Amino acid sequence: MASALLACITAGCILITAAVSGAGGAGVRAETGPGTGVGVGAETEINTGMGSSRTTTTNTHTNTRPSSSTARRTSTRTRIKLGTGLSGGGSRNKKMSYLDKTVQITELLVPRSPRAGRDVTLSCRFRLGGPDHRLYTVNWWRDRDQFYSYKDNNFEPKQAYTFRGIHVKLEESTAETVVLEGVTEETSGVFKCEVMGEGPSFRTATDTKRMTVVVPPQQLRIEYQSRTQLPRYRLGQTVYLNCTARGAKPRATLQWEVNGTPVRETSLYRYPDTREKSGRVTSTLGLRWRSPDTFRDPLARVTCRATVPGGHVTSESQVIYLDTASSVTYHHRYSSEGARPHPPWTTVSVAVLSFARTISL
Repeated sequence: MASALLACITAGCILITAAVSGAGGAGVRAETGPGTGVGVGAETEINTGMGSSRTTTTNTHTNTRPSSSTARRTSTRTRIKLGTGLSGGGSRNKKMSYLDKTVQITELLVPRSPRAGRDVTLSCRFRLGGPDHRLYTVNWWRDRDQFYSYKDNNFEPKQAYTFRGIHVKLEESTAETVVLEGVTEETSGVFKCEVMGEGPSFRTATDTKRMTVVVPPQQLRIEYQSRTQLPRYRLGQTVYLNCTARGAKPRATLQWEVNGTPVRETSLYRYPDTREKSGRVTSTLGLRWRSPDTFRDPLARVTCRATVPGGHVTSESQVIYLDTASSVTYHHRYSSEGARPHPPWTTVSVAVLSFARTISL
């Protein structure tokens, strides 16, 4: 800081200038002059050494009339310069250290179409950048519901909240993974992971993904169009079957196979879907299959597969057994021309062995 000495002598003129240089570089100037009055002016300039400047000026005027009829005027002006010089380096380095700290989510894993009833693991992997940058908290949301929070350096770092379709396995969850127990249709939604670094910067990164829980058919059945339990077919006769998948969400895609070979579209016929209020769908796909003309293989396996998104497959198969030993009659007619058997006709008894299995891919 600067100090100024002001002096005024009525007879004559004295100019005194005093300057003291410090960290800011300040100067003071005082002048007096002869005449009917004495003027004293002080100008102070303070430079903080920080580059850019801002000037503040203050003027003070004092007029007095002593008995000698002399007038005195005092004027003071102060200029202050502010900037970003060397004296601010410490705070700048501290500020830059905050800017160097970053948070980045490197991988977010949310199953797109998990199967209802199974446990699901959500994964949010992240990277903290910058010197001594530490984790503050990791939060998980399903739509607007926050269901999991992990705070570093807490006595109890893990907190879970229960909502419809959301049940967290707290003992199996960590800072980067959350395990949901037995997901249902209501678990579906948009899942968001939020990672926040420690203060005072509290750098934050977020990412989102959608999950839709699928429900395989609650029942898959192969039915004959005939009302009899065990219909009988002659060789070369067409067999009519229906495959019905009940209660799938979303709609299941049905496919027929005979002896492991997909059936052509021309042999299929489709029925309209039935949709429940809950959104579950019942679908039916018909099959027209012509039984073989000869007994190359007495067994024929027909299979219906129901597939829902996510690669979840439910299948049912029936084995049709063509019993050549039963109901076979040959008609022979003899004439003078000799014995000449007529082409036989055959009635085939069909035995059906039915079983179902579920496959998850």
